[in-house]
Amino acid sequence: MDGYDRLGAFLESRNSGADLNSQTLDQYYNNIRANTTPRSGALAAIWPGILHVLRLPALSSYSIESLIDEVITPLVKSNIIEWPEVRECVGSWQVLIESVKADTHDKIRQAALDFLSLYDFSEGDEFVEPLTDVLFSENLSEQCVARIEKAFHKFLTGDISIRQSLIGALSAKVDDPTLTAVALSRLQSLVLILLKDTGSKGVPDNLLKFAYSKDDTLSSLTTMKFYEKLLSLNLPPSVFETTYDCYENLVNILFSHSTSMEKTEAAVVLGQLARSKPEVFERIDNQLGVVRNLTLRDETDCVLLRLISGDYIAAKAPQLIVNFPVSSSETAEVLSNLCLYRSSLKLLRLETASLAKLPVESLLLVCLSLASTKFGARTLVSLPGIMDMVIQRRDRMGYDLARIRGDVIDALAEQGEDVLGPWARVISEEKRLGPWASETSNEARVDVLDRTAG
Repeated sequence: MDGYDRLGAFLESRNSGADLNSQTLDQYYNNIRANTTPRSGALAAIWPGILHVLRLPALSSYSIESLIDEVITPLVKSNIIEWPEVRECVGSWQVLIESVKADTHDKIRQAALDFLSLYDFSEGDEFVEPLTDVLFSENLSEQCVARIEKAFHKFLTGDISIRQSLIGALSAKVDDPTLTAVALSRLQSLVLILLKDTGSKGVPDNLLKFAYSKDDTLSSLTTMKFYEKLLSLNLPPSVFETTYDCYENLVNILFSHSTSMEKTEAAVVLGQLARSKPEVFERIDNQLGVVRNLTLRDETDCVLLRLISGDYIAAKAPQLIVNFPVSSSETAEVLSNLCLYRSSLKLLRLETASLAKLPVESLLLVCLSLASTKFGARTLVSLPGIMDMVIQRRDRMGYDLARIRGDVIDALAEQGEDVLGPWARVISEEKRLGPWASETSNEARVDVLDRTAG
């Protein structure tokens, strides 16, 4: 007998849930972990005992949860158990889905879904529609949702034949007028899994085009998140032609009286669109004049300006950069973005007096942007007062500021002596010391300041 046999026999011998104390169970679990390798037939050894104790009175939550976490889940993850053993010991896919739908302990639902993930399609793909129906149950836990999504990912990458069944099930559900924001989010997650695993060919428009709800903020935000995640997938241009109106409509939300959360999320998605699909964003911008209508006074506009290429802003709204309030902490993140691009950097008026008014963290982040490129580093080293602040911030800094300062030093060190000029030696020394060294002599700093001032 191995650890599975002994645990199964122990469970079958219990007369009450009170007979299962945590200390005794832990001894069996420890024995399995230490001395027993997952094997075929292990489920058959323990499942009768688990079924027996699940019917006992006074069974504690710990007993249920630990049996699932310590025995069932590791067995499933071991890839030793196969569907025929599950089918024989536990039941058909219909039984497993009914277990998920039942009003029972959530760990039992999770175990049923773990077993279902082993399904081998020997009985066809009729399980797809009932399993997607389960996904839209309001009382389903996030742990169960994650298991269903993981199962569909496994099925789609293992047997493409279920793809059409899943498309059919989702298409039928998407037109349901009673679909809640939670159910919509889960449906859109499955669509993303479908697209990521099998591509967009044959996916109908109703699974790509979702309307933004005027009356349900949560549904609206959920749909915006969907379009943000869609940008991260490797999909053909035809998908973004199909969804063009959905991205274009974000501009209406951005400049409307929508909630601040909706406007911020719309700005984030448009910004990501500008980065990952610049041709689509430019087409929208040319039609609706997005960038030229942005202002630095609007917090939501600043969200978008932090994400759009500085070169693009310089081409479309150069005056916004020329008049940029360099000393304002409220727009420092936008400034950091503009410093990353040659065209926008040329239009900025960066002076020591203005930059020095920024909070230390904001100043260091601006310096990090400048230090990240050769043209930016040349600008930074031409401002000896700012370089002095970067070099000397040491004992007065906490962990986060010291880390950012260290990143600035590292980035500058990458630019080379031809860019750093007289600062090269002190930057090299600071890099050698690292961000956590204590404050050092001013001699090298003073020497550099003298030469840059001259």
